[in-house]
Amino acid sequence: MKTAVMSFKLIARYLFFALLYLLITQESITKAILVFVITSTSIFLAKNFNSQNDGRFLALISSLLILPLALPIELRQEYLPAGYQYISISLIASIIYITLNREKSKNLNTLETILLASTATLAPTTYLAGPSATIVDLKQSTNYINKLPRINSTSVQLCASGFFRISVGYLLTSAELNPVIINNYILNNHNLLFIIGYGFYSFWKYYLLFSGASDMCKGLLSTIGINVIDNFNNPELSLFYHDIWGRWHLNITDRVRNYLFTPITLFCLRKFSKFNSLFKFILIETLPIVALFTILAIWHGGRPKDFLFGFISTILTITSRYLGKQFWLRSFLSKSKTFSELFRISSIILFGLTLYIYDFNNYTQPININLDISIFYFLPSLIISIIIYIYLRYKITTLKAQKREGKILKNIPIYLIILELITAIIIQLYFLPQAIIENDFIYFAN
Repeated sequence: MKTAVMSFKLIARYLFFALLYLLITQESITKAILVFVITSTSIFLAKNFNSQNDGRFLALISSLLILPLALPIELRQEYLPAGYQYISISLIASIIYITLNREKSKNLNTLETILLASTATLAPTTYLAGPSATIVDLKQSTNYINKLPRINSTSVQLCASGFFRISVGYLLTSAELNPVIINNYILNNHNLLFIIGYGFYSFWKYYLLFSGASDMCKGLLSTIGINVIDNFNNPELSLFYHDIWGRWHLNITDRVRNYLFTPITLFCLRKFSKFNSLFKFILIETLPIVALFTILAIWHGGRPKDFLFGFISTILTITSRYLGKQFWLRSFLSKSKTFSELFRISSIILFGLTLYIYDFNNYTQPININLDISIFYFLPSLIISIIIYIYLRYKITTLKAQKREGKILKNIPIYLIILELITAIIIQLYFLPQAIIENDFIYFAN
């Protein structure tokens, strides 16, 4: 009887999330059915796969789920469900859990497992902007099945912070100088100060939009007791370039790191430890990083610009990891706060310039306009980026002070919540009448 009641509640929850998915994405019922078929087939195989070659099974099924993302964008939009890139992460993470924790997942029958995984793939956090919900999140939050939505302090803080971040992100995007002018200015003038400023701005545009959407999604699910992964861990605090990747888009990078990067690194350490230092560096340091960014390039769409982004990120990450291991540099940075801050900002600028690949597009046609005058229109965006950097550093310092005083970490002071809400509302009402995000936006594109 209990099993029948549980299954009924799981079905009801799944249908609710499926309806929500259709309403938000405006997709056809066929696409929603396709998600269920893909999910149920994958989970059934994972649940009933009995072999010692779990690693090969995971590699095969993960590849099959990710490869459709390499289709041309026209085919992806026509045949793949909205948000499939995040849905695939949710499904792969659920399959990994089932495969590597067979004893723990025995208490759920195949139908219940399929329903939990299907609900996770259609949870708003999954297909909107991450962080993807998984079967682990729903299984650990068992009380969500019997719990009505309830606003709590965590959900308020996450939604307020997310609303603030995404509003400022939209403001930066709407206030951005015409991409034609930006690209022509960079290509023709080679103004170093402008390139540095644009790299700093680019980092904040992407970070605020994506982390804001992630926080709002996480806050939404927390109202019904489902706690998903934090998608960002204050990347602005990173000292080295590679540290940013350790704090950025954890929805995918953390999972790739745990289930691919670390195992490859450990394998290389065991197999190639007797090689000379150069070969050890190539095999132990470079190989896992190449694998990670190759997967990220395919996940982003497998276009030439995605592989270019992955290639440049690979080179910068390897270089950064090498510098990070230099004792003299770390010692100097620890002794000089000023140089340490400048080094941190340099890493942010490099990361932003890497993301510039997705702004470049084809806006390189010649234009008849005074670039030196037009470039001043970009200054407000740069000033906003600097103010946000200073504010978020102050906010983090405030939270650290609370922790030292024994208060709950992430218990944001009420005056900061009010400030962020008021600022976000003003931006939405008075500064975003024409704000539009391009369809090719790296983290929101289908």
